[in-house]
Amino acid sequence: MSILSTYKIPQPRGYSERNYYIEDTSEASPEYFNIEFFPMVVGGGRHIIKLKGNGLNLRQNKSIDVEIIDAEGQRIFCEVVNYSDRFNNYYISIDIYDITAQGIATAYFVGEALLDLNGNPIPSQYRDDYNIRWVKQFNVLPFERNNADLIFDQPPIVSVAQTITPATQLTNSTSSAYNYVYVTSSVNLLNIITSDFQGYDRDFASSVDILDPVLKDIMVNPLGKPMTMNSVPTTIRRKDADIINGNVVSYTSRFNTILKASQSFFRKEMVGAYFEFLDSTSTPLRLAPSLPAGVTVSGSVNQQLDHYNSTIVEVVSNTQAILSKPIQVTTLDVNGAQSDRQSTFTYKQASLFTGSIAYIPTDLSYVTSTTVSQSYVEFTFYDMSPISGQVYRIKTSTKLGSITGDYKVLNDQIVRPVEYLTDAQFPNGINHARHISDYKLIGHFTTQSIFDNYWSYIVEAPTGFDPIYSYLSSSVQAESVRLQASYTQSALTTTQYNQNYNSNQTYTLSFYLTLDPYTELEVYMNSEPLNTYITVPQLYPKAFQKSKNTEKQRYGGDLNRFGKYVGKVINDSPGRKYYSNVSFDYETDGSGFGRPALRARVVDEINITGSAYVSEISIRPYTINGFTPNIIQYAVPLSSELLTAATLTQSIDFKIDYFDYTGKQSEYVTFLDDVILNLKVTVNSNQCQDDKVYFYYNSAYIPEPPYNKPARR
Repeated sequence: MSILSTYKIPQPRGYSERNYYIEDTSEASPEYFNIEFFPMVVGGGRHIIKLKGNGLNLRQNKSIDVEIIDAEGQRIFCEVVNYSDRFNNYYISIDIYDITAQGIATAYFVGEALLDLNGNPIPSQYRDDYNIRWVKQFNVLPFERNNADLIFDQPPIVSVAQTITPATQLTNSTSSAYNYVYVTSSVNLLNIITSDFQGYDRDFASSVDILDPVLKDIMVNPLGKPMTMNSVPTTIRRKDADIINGNVVSYTSRFNTILKASQSFFRKEMVGAYFEFLDSTSTPLRLAPSLPAGVTVSGSVNQQLDHYNSTIVEVVSNTQAILSKPIQVTTLDVNGAQSDRQSTFTYKQASLFTGSIAYIPTDLSYVTSTTVSQSYVEFTFYDMSPISGQVYRIKTSTKLGSITGDYKVLNDQIVRPVEYLTDAQFPNGINHARHISDYKLIGHFTTQSIFDNYWSYIVEAPTGFDPIYSYLSSSVQAESVRLQASYTQSALTTTQYNQNYNSNQTYTLSFYLTLDPYTELEVYMNSEPLNTYITVPQLYPKAFQKSKNTEKQRYGGDLNRFGKYVGKVINDSPGRKYYSNVSFDYETDGSGFGRPALRARVVDEINITGSAYVSEISIRPYTINGFTPNIIQYAVPLSSELLTAATLTQSIDFKIDYFDYTGKQSEYVTFLDDVILNLKVTVNSNQCQDDKVYFYYNSAYIPEPPYNKPARR
C-alpha cells in the first residue's frame, strides 16, 4: 500500500546551482518580477509572496518559477497559486513545517527576460529559456506564530445542524473551587537526574512571547481555558527507526530532567503540576558533580535552590516523571578573562531532599450529565485551507431570515483541533488533558470504568476472537492498558463504538506507548466488526477499506481482518522501550464509520510472551503549527429566539467571520442564508455532521478593524 506523505515534498529545480544571463540584484526586482510583498521573517505555516511581473521586460505567456532552499540546504515547498487579487497581484505560497530548518532561507526566482538591465535585447542563444534570476533571503522560525495575512482562494465547506445533548453542571461548590492537592515526599524518596542536552531555547528558538502549552501551568490555569493568546505547539514530530509510517513526539528530547521515585508516587493527573523543594532546609544535601575549581556560587546553594520551581511536563509511570528544567545555580567564574564573570552551572544529580508537588486532582464529581437536555447549534468546517495565514478565531453571527435587522453575535470561538475520542455526541474540540473537558476523553484511562465502558479487549487466537477482561496498569506506563501477546495469540483493543469520518480528510492517531522486548504494535483503522469470517454484508457507510492480508500463513482470506493498515512500532531489542507519544497520520477512503484497532504481537511469532502498554489514545484531524486544522467543529447553545425559530421551521441567516491570532480579519466572509435547522439524527457514534452548506464571497464586504490584543500576563 502507499504510505501517506505528511509533508509536501518539492521537486528539485537546480535554480541555485546554474548561471543565468541576467543576475538581478535589485531590492524588489521592479524591472522584471516586480515584487509587491516579500516577508522577511516567517513562522510556521503557509505564507505568501506577492508579485505583479513586469510585462514590458518579461516574455508574455511564459512561466515564472521559484525554488527556496532552507538553512540546511533542503528545499522548502512552494508553488505559484492559481489566484490573483483585485490589485492583479499573483501569489506564491510557502509551506513552513515543523521539520523545516530554522535560519536563513534563500528564494530563487527565474523567468525569461526580453531585455537586459540596460534595455538591450537578449541574445538569441539565451532566449526561450530561463535567462534571469533574482535572489532574496529571509529568516525562517518554524515554531513561531504564523503572522501572514489570512487569505482564502477556496471557501471552506460549512455545515450547520441542531443537536440535543445532556446538559452538564457543577455538582457542588467545593469542586468549583479547584482546590489544589499538595503532596510532600520523604527525604529518600525522590532523585533528580539531568542528562546532557543543548537546551530548549537553543534548539527551538521560541521567543518569550510564545508559551508552550506543555508548560501551561495548571496552577495558573486549572481548567485549561485560553488564558494566553500566544500558545503554539512547539513540540516536533521526529522519525524513529522502530516506527513504521509514523513519528514520535518525545518531550524528553527537549526536557531531559527526570524525577525518579523509589516506589509508586506519580499519577498522570500530575501533568502540569508545580514542583519545588519544601523549604530552604529541604533542598538537596547531595549534588553532583562538584563545582569546577575557581567557580563559586553567588550567595549559597541553599538560598538559590529555595527558589527553584519547575513544571511536570510528562508522567512516564508511577515512579518516573519529567521536569521542565534542570537544577541550576548562578555562579561567579574567577578564571575567566573578565573577573567575576557570571555564569550558570547545572547539576546532573540531586538527592536527599524533600519535594513538594501541587496539582489539581481528577475530580469525577466535578461535572455530571443530568436528565435535562440542552439544544445546541453545531457548526462543522471542512477543507479549511487558506493559501496564507492561519485561522485562529471564528466569529458567528445570526439573525432571523424574516427580518432585515443587523446580525447579532452568537459565538466567538478559538480554533482547536477536534478530539474524536470523547463520550460526547459530537467531538468537543478539546485536544489534551482531562481537566479541560466537560466530557470524558475516552482514550485517557484515568479509571477502569472508562476502559470497560468504551473499549473492548480481545484476544485473537488462530480460530477466532475472544473478548476478555483487562486491568489497567501504571507500574510500567502511567494509566495504560496492557495488551499481552504470546506465540499463539495476539491481543487487540478497539473502541466499542464507531466514530464518523469524512472522505478525503487526513487524521492523526496518537498514543503513549511502551513495548516489552521483541514485541510489536500494529495500528489499524477498521470499519467492520472484528470477526474471523464476515458472512453478512455491512450496509452502513464505511470510512476505511480493508488492506490486503499479508498473514495468509496465519489465517485465510484475501483481506486483512483488522481493517486498513496504518503502521506499526517494532521493538526487536532485548530491552523494554518507552516511546513517549507516537503519532500516525492516515487518510480516509470515504465518508462513514470507523474506529481504531491496536494489535500487539510478538516479533516474528517467536516463542515468548510480550506486552504493549498504551495510554492517552487520541484521534484528531491532522494539523501542525501554523496550519489550520482541516476539520473544525464547535457547538453553541441555542438562544430562545433561535430555538423558537427552529421549532417553527423558520429560516435563519448566519454570518461567519475569520480572524488570525492578532485579531486581523480575513476578507472572506461566510453567509448562510435561509437555513432551516434540522435536528441531527443521533447515532451510536461520535458523530460529525455530513450535510454540507456552501457559502459565497461578498466582494462588497468591508472588514472590521482588528480588535486590541490582550495584555501579556
